[in-house]
Amino acid sequence: AMLVGFAILIALAVRRGDLVNCACLGGDAHPLSWRDVLRNAAMATISLFAAASISELHGVNLDRLIAGGLAAIAFIFTVQFSRFTTLLRS
Repeated sequence: AMLVGFAILIALAVRRGDLVNCACLGGDAHPLSWRDVLRNAAMATISLFAAASISELHGVNLDRLIAGGLAAIAFIFTVQFSRFTTLLRS
């Protein structure tokens, strides 16, 4: 859920043309780009498939897992959006 939230925030920054350096995943600092959005989206997709596999093995209801993830995304987005935009403006 956090990866999707970060992907959304990064996409907003890239779309606006904000020049924000990122040392994402411990790498060298570089300006945010669509590549960072795609990387986070790919990792979120892989995580979803892993969660689906685990839920099948352990009998966890996948609908509840997805609903929880979406709720987490909404929470992260609302709480962090103002902090992120303040960071982008500085």
